[in-house]
Amino acid sequence: MTALAATSAPRPRRLLDQVRDKLRTLHYSPRTEDCYVSWIKR
Repeated sequence: MTALAATSAPRPRRLLDQVRDKLRTLHYSPRTEDCYVSWIKR
């Protein structure tokens, strides 16, 4: 095993991916999901 493999931790998920997953879990409409994500981006 190399030193890099031993020290590298998995990267945290991006905020927008987390938001999309949560909205899908709560059964929000795809258009609502897109709207919320665009507001976050702004």
